[in-house]
Amino acid sequence: MGRKLRSSRIGRALDNSARRMRDAYSRRRDLLRRQQKIRQEQLRRRRDERNRRETPRRPSKHGWRESWRVSGPGFSRCWERE
Repeated sequence: MGRKLRSSRIGRALDNSARRMRDAYSRRRDLLRRQQKIRQEQLRRRRDERNRRETPRRPSKHGWRESWRVSGPGFSRCWERE
């Protein structure tokens, strides 16, 4: 924006509105970034808890079923075959 336009009243109004738009955009971006970070953290924590619950320490000599000790909707389907 040229100096003449900037010094006039309309130039200042444009400048201020542009600044407001930019600030609003960066505020929105920061808010979204914070929310995304929180969501990622919750997802990671939930996934870690689930992995800790569901990982077998080591398959026993008697096959999978004894070593799993996990009851859930997907497990009976996954580990039926030995």
